[in-house]
Amino acid sequence: MRVLKNIDSHVPLANYKYVVMEAITGISPGLLLDPLHISRAYKFFNTETELLSIVGEIKLFYEKSFIPFCNKYSSLVELDKLMNLSDDFWLDSTGKSIPISFFHVTRLVISKMSNSPRYDELVERNFQALEAIWKAEGATYDRTDESKPEVFTANYLKSAYSEKE
Repeated sequence: MRVLKNIDSHVPLANYKYVVMEAITGISPGLLLDPLHISRAYKFFNTETELLSIVGEIKLFYEKSFIPFCNKYSSLVELDKLMNLSDDFWLDSTGKSIPISFFHVTRLVISKMSNSPRYDELVERNFQALEAIWKAEGATYDRTDESKPEVFTANYLKSAYSEKE
């Protein structure tokens, strides 16, 4: 969070539809019980027994899925593997798209903080992906323009953390 706030102080992320919050990602209440069928999370109840049944489902979800997920992905190295090792740059290593705030900036921070040996490769892939997005819109992405959060972040992380290595 400290790194993102520092980046935000130099290149305001809010100007680029990014907002620095205290959480990197969020989860919809509709995804808690069944990510494939979000309507299942919005159950109604009329009795205490029905309510306890719903609470039991939520408890089971946390025990079997959510807590193991948090335990595994509380490590930056594991987050880096999940987000940055897929052949398809837009998917995580499980084949799902990555719903994360300010994705192109965050993935660089996670990679650098995990001391990934593939950081420079990731920066290049990040720029290539952004260039493709801009090209599809008929524009040119300038990877030297440090007013862009992704450019500033790549340069900031490289200089700030190569000194400490």
